[in-house]
Amino acid sequence: MIGPDGQSAAGFGACAEPGNHISLGRAGSLVIGSVGTHIAASVRVVTEQCEAVATVTDGYFMVPPHLTPNPHVLHAVHMIGTDGEHLGAVTELTAPGSALPVTD
Repeated sequence: MIGPDGQSAAGFGACAEPGNHISLGRAGSLVIGSVGTHIAASVRVVTEQCEAVATVTDGYFMVPPHLTPNPHVLHAVHMIGTDGEHLGAVTELTAPGSALPVTD
């Protein structure tokens, strides 16, 4: 797209139904995750730096920046149900990336 002043911009987008993978996306130091179609109330994210619990809202969660200081950090993401039950997990996931969780 080219504006009247000669400035241009390009981009793309897509809408798709959520899948059954746990995914992580990265924009600089910001990492956003998705539990896809799984019904999780929260996730426990573990990296070599530390671990933290993040609330899942509408299928998405934010990974605290101190857990993922560089793009090569490996994440383990454990899904937790509303009653505190373990629903499944992925291990050794980079951001960006996705994997099918091993469920209980």
